[in-house]
Amino acid sequence: MTIAHHLDDDRLDRAFEDLADFECHFDVAGFHLYVHDEQDGWQPTQDFRLAAARS
Repeated sequence: MTIAHHLDDDRLDRAFEDLADFECHFDVAGFHLYVHDEQDGWQPTQDFRLAAARS
């Protein structure tokens, strides 16, 4: 999860401090691997599916 980017160091430090106690929980069924291309930006290159959790 991206909280902040493309900010000067002072603003990034503030975001880090302000969100130091941040927590969240969510289910994830999969994720994507991205590679940065200079012309096209971030491009998805591979999908990873996760198995459902067993009780």
